[in-house]
Amino acid sequence: MKRTITAALTAAIILAAAGCNSSSSGSAGQQARSAASSAMANPTVSTELNQSEQALLGNIQAHFSALHPVASVKAGIRATYPAGSTSQIIDFAVKNFTPAVVRPLRGPNPARDAWLLKVTDYAQSLGATPSPAVSGTGS
Repeated sequence: MKRTITAALTAAIILAAAGCNSSSSGSAGQQARSAASSAMANPTVSTELNQSEQALLGNIQAHFSALHPVASVKAGIRATYPAGSTSQIIDFAVKNFTPAVVRPLRGPNPARDAWLLKVTDYAQSLGATPSPAVSGTGS
């Protein structure tokens, strides 16, 4: 079921992006935007995505080193997604990482929230599922 939800969400996001980039304002674009809204409105999809984001954030916080923020992100991703396409997720996360993601690491931070959403969406599109526990040791 988790893969079905992930596939539905991924398809809806892709369709929405295609619809938003379309020069026509026809029914196809409107249907794509509607499908994306429906997927995000699904409480199961929203809950799963939020849990993935929180797991990733918790692992990054647990592994964080101000001297090595990118290494901290890599360790947090390895702890969150220990199986599957970890190297692809790390490459994507690092490519989209900016110092604003960890400034501040705790408390409100729109840049961090947007980055977490982007990374968890990508991870889920690859079929990766987060580990249930937040690891407390760094590497």
